[in-house]
Amino acid sequence: MNIKQVLSNGKGLGFAVVLALLTIGYSAAAQEEAAPEEAAPEAEPAPAAEEVAPAPAPAPAVEETATPEEVTPAAAEPEAETEAAEPEKKSVGINVDVGLATLYNFRGYNVFMENSMMDQNALFAPSVTWSIFDTGLSLGYWGAYQLSGNNKREMVDVGLGHEQDLILGYSKGFADDVVSLDLAFTYYFYPFAAEDADGKKNPSIIEPLVGISISTVMDLGFSISYFHAIQDSIQGLRHVYFNLSAGKSFAFNDIFGMDLGMGLGIKAWTNDNSPEDNRFDLHFDWSVPIHLTDQLYVAPALHFSWTDLKMASTGMDDDPATPDVDESTRAARAGDEYMIYASINFGADF
Repeated sequence: MNIKQVLSNGKGLGFAVVLALLTIGYSAAAQEEAAPEEAAPEAEPAPAAEEVAPAPAPAPAVEETATPEEVTPAAAEPEAETEAAEPEKKSVGINVDVGLATLYNFRGYNVFMENSMMDQNALFAPSVTWSIFDTGLSLGYWGAYQLSGNNKREMVDVGLGHEQDLILGYSKGFADDVVSLDLAFTYYFYPFAAEDADGKKNPSIIEPLVGISISTVMDLGFSISYFHAIQDSIQGLRHVYFNLSAGKSFAFNDIFGMDLGMGLGIKAWTNDNSPEDNRFDLHFDWSVPIHLTDQLYVAPALHFSWTDLKMASTGMDDDPATPDVDESTRAARAGDEYMIYASINFGADF
């Protein structure tokens, strides 16, 4: 090999070396430029992980939100069962009541009296009333039986004792029951009356009534009724009756309460045989209802009643120690026109 060939080969080798170095350098440079681009995607997950890391924080919020929504229905299930069971315990609207009073006051008059308005001839008054669901209608029975007094048999015979009443009523409330319209039809009859004593078998009376009541600070009421005796033998009892009433109820707790009431009645007699007195009657009532349970109650009460009388009474003084005085001919005094008596009612609601 001569020097010319060596130089020639040296040039080729040098070019190859230079080319190799350039290739290596370019590769290294390419790797250095590529490293940042590849590292960037690796670096991005770290910040992403920091942003996602708080993501579990909403998890409690989701649990808190879900907890009431999921637990509340579960807790409400027993209430739903209770509500479903309520209809079984719902009241059927029946009231049973037994009343006892030391006398029988009917519109200011002592029905069972013998000699004076203060005669304490006791009254037994059972009653049953059915409020027919939510219709506003009601059906009722009320009875008046004399328990004491020497004139019990006489009162029954003349059609004043053993009174039986059947009552059909209707009530409709307005303005959230602040105002109430009341309608009633009562049939009074005396099936045990003696025909020879009264002139008719089973003397009977019918009485339609319309009334309105307002419940505000006090309970106010006004009603008009027509008391129509069916048989001619008792037509003297026929009258139109106007009644004004006012009352207030107090509840001291779930057991004890107090009722105060008063009323004024005015009779417009419609027959020539009607009495000239007992046209007005006034009464005051004080009752203390005691609720023994949700269904049972007892209500003791005191009453005062007055009516206008022209004569002292319709009877005679039977006391042998005093001279016989025809009280029916003596003008009535203030003390002859009023009654003070007590009563007590025992009742249950079903």
